[in-house]
Amino acid sequence: MALSLPQVVSSPFPQAPRRSSLPAKSASPPLPTVTSAQLANEVIKKLLQFQLVSRMESLTREDDDYSLQLSPPIHSGSTSLDSSIHSGSGRSLYKTEICKRYLMNPNSTCEYGARCRFAHGLKELHLTARHPRYKTEHCRAYQLTGSCRYGKRCDFIHNETPYELDLMRTENALYQEYCLRHPKAKHVTLLEVLREFVPSRPEFTGLLSHVEMH
Repeated sequence: MALSLPQVVSSPFPQAPRRSSLPAKSASPPLPTVTSAQLANEVIKKLLQFQLVSRMESLTREDDDYSLQLSPPIHSGSTSLDSSIHSGSGRSLYKTEICKRYLMNPNSTCEYGARCRFAHGLKELHLTARHPRYKTEHCRAYQLTGSCRYGKRCDFIHNETPYELDLMRTENALYQEYCLRHPKAKHVTLLEVLREFVPSRPEFTGLLSHVEMH
């Protein structure tokens, strides 16, 4: 969830300070607990900004990557993780990225309408199934060559800061917890996950309100 388009899409939030002092995590982290309202606000701002910019970057090719949504990728990362992490089995990318046409259209429209495979706004944004140890081990391809065919979609660590990794793991941990509570759930949206956790984690109320309006 390099950033090449910050000048094209202005973030709805001001830049949040990076927490470079956070240690890198090598083991599977537990469900993060936000204990400070200040930290919660930073998480909300940075999470949305990072999601939108990274999704926008992944849609800058001439082809809108529909082929990537229809065909599973080839595993090319670290072999120490479960081989299914990049196999595509059980993973749907339907509406897990913001529609480029919708995002850049001043009227917030897209010619595909309801048939579009991309999300028209945060309210439609789906979370994708990831390995529980998402972003806990380094990508071998990226370490060896400095590049990876999956880019921001890669489940392994590239050059993200510890703070960015913490936010990405937080999103994944919330999704994993939601799926444990609702094992039959399909096409889980960010909106559904936030509504599930806001009663017990009111620090996400601001994020929920923003998603509901967008």
